Amino acid sequence: MIHALPLARLEDVLPFAIPIIIFMIPIIAILTRHQQRMAELMHQRQPVDDNVSHQLMAMQVELRHLRELTTQNTLALDDVRSKFDRQQERESGIPERLQG
Repeated sequence: MIHALPLARLEDVLPFAIPIIIFMIPIIAILTRHQQRMAELMHQRQPVDDNVSHQLMAMQVELRHLRELTTQNTLALDDVRSKFDRQQERESGIPERLQG
């Protein structure tokens, strides 16, 4: 039967463990305070993010509207141009028929 030997005795480890624990306390306090500050910054920033998000959505709606207007105006301009071209063809065709 194999007996498990302890890796170290408590009396041997205790002189090393105490200073490690003593140095960990301020490190944990620093990290905790840092986490609190970051959480405060995130909560302060959230309304700004919501406002930016709202503005972005409004700009997207406006851009979509402007694209629709541009498309409508382009189609209307093409329609006017084609009517003008047909009118020009009719007017230019009349003298040729009269001459011919």
